[in-house]
Amino acid sequence: MKYCYFFLLQLFCLANANAQNQRFLHVTFPLDTATILELDLFAIDTVETWVGDAVLVETQVRLYDASEGVFNHYINKEKRYDIEAQREGETLRLVSKDKQRPKIKVPDRNAPEKGAMKECVEKVTVKVLIPDVLKPAGDKRWERAKEEKE
Repeated sequence: MKYCYFFLLQLFCLANANAQNQRFLHVTFPLDTATILELDLFAIDTVETWVGDAVLVETQVRLYDASEGVFNHYINKEKRYDIEAQREGETLRLVSKDKQRPKIKVPDRNAPEKGAMKECVEKVTVKVLIPDVLKPAGDKRWERAKEEKE
C-alpha cells in the first residue's frame, strides 16, 4: 500500500511538471485634468466603471510550458505587457507598448531532433476600470460629462 501512494505521488508530480506561470499586473493612471480617455490596448476583455478618480488596468498573464525565467524575461526585460500613458492636451491615451506579441517559443527538450522549438500557450486577460465621471463617447473612447468639465 505504501508503494501505491508513492507511485501516485510521483505520477501527480509528473503531471504538474509543465505548470503555468501566472501574474497579475496592476497599473494606475491618474486622470488629473484629462477630460477624454482613449484606449489603444492590445486586447481588452472587460471594461467597468468604478468610483475612483484614476484609470486602473489589471492584466492577468498566464504562460504555460515555459520556465519562470522565460516568464520573467518577457515581463521585466521585454516589457511585453506594459502600458504607456500619452497626454495630448485634455486627452489621456493608454497604449500597449507591444502590439505585435509574436508567439513565445522555447526549446523542446522532448523532441527527437536537436534544436526543435515549441510554442508556449499564453493567455492574457485585460480588465480596465474607468472612473464613473467618464461616459462612453465612441469605440474605446470616454469623455467627462459636460457638467463635470466645468
